[in-house]
Amino acid sequence: MLNASIFLYHPKQEQTHRLEFEKAKIGSGVIKDHSLFLMNNTRDYHVFFTTKFTQECLEHCCFGASVSNSLANVKANDIAFLFDGLKWSIFGPFEIISDQQRIDRRPIYGRDRRGNVRYKNRVWFTTEIANATPMAKLYSSERDASKISFVLNRHIVATLIANKQVNSTPLTRTEGNYLLEKTLRLGNTTYHNRPQIPPNIEPVFPVSVLRWPVSEAGVEVLVLNKRCQGYLYEFLTSFYGQASYFNQFVLGFQRQVDVLMDSGDRLALIEIKLAKNRQDPFGQILEYLDYCLGSFRLHHNRSKTIGTIDLVALLENGNQYLEKSAIRTFSRKCAEIGEKENVKIDPHTVIFKITPQSLETEICVT
Repeated sequence: MLNASIFLYHPKQEQTHRLEFEKAKIGSGVIKDHSLFLMNNTRDYHVFFTTKFTQECLEHCCFGASVSNSLANVKANDIAFLFDGLKWSIFGPFEIISDQQRIDRRPIYGRDRRGNVRYKNRVWFTTEIANATPMAKLYSSERDASKISFVLNRHIVATLIANKQVNSTPLTRTEGNYLLEKTLRLGNTTYHNRPQIPPNIEPVFPVSVLRWPVSEAGVEVLVLNKRCQGYLYEFLTSFYGQASYFNQFVLGFQRQVDVLMDSGDRLALIEIKLAKNRQDPFGQILEYLDYCLGSFRLHHNRSKTIGTIDLVALLENGNQYLEKSAIRTFSRKCAEIGEKENVKIDPHTVIFKITPQSLETEICVT
């Protein structure tokens, strides 16, 4: 089993961290009546990325993405931040008010060369207590390298500034709580507006996602919403209680896992490949496993030690890697790594077929 003890806060440090946060809130005079922003372990955190449209996001109290999976896991009451990669500032916190992403065809981010509305998959949020925090101020707020908060700070900063690929990425709750405290304490008041969600706009899920042809991003949305039948549905429902679902979670050298599930002592990594995709899913998910085993983001401040990691290669029927020798090699490597690392590694090669209603799935038996 993976020993997480070296990544844990000392209880007194955690208590001090929370007390300082409460003092900052009350002392600011800004959010003492905003109990929704109390640090807790029930809401999820996200960071949105832009280099051009910060002002539009703040004016319209919304953020848009170009593909269906980027905002698929952003729900009402979650907390979000907006990182401007040109200004090198982080804006927020924002509280999400939309129940899910919706298709908004107003050209608030302009149009592309073909005349299509940019970033029409959108979520909405409140800006009433949002601040603007320069990244330099966030970075310099931690100066004692012997403190675990110093390491946490550097991991958050590195995750944000190195992003070149995704519109949105999730944070762990420890990271989200930390960033919430820092932006409220260090940031300057920024533009505030009243959010207005346009009426009668179509949700992205399920109608838009199931329109043909379905992309890997669309399959990811179906998985997050458990819109599947057969083996994968049984696997997803085997995760008990308050399991956290992350999509496009950053591991290692800015590698994004399609879906990561965390239920305390058990993790699952899911990698999705259509039949036409020629990339090796097994090599890719084993690379993610390497990062997972040594990830500060995953092991820091855990309440339970990770005992099991499930690796799920979710491949469309007809994928060239649905071949017995490749699957057996994948299973053998998982067993070898598990024995070496003293953690149970369970491989799953799952075949899917897209139907007009959902994914039909079955385990691949060799």
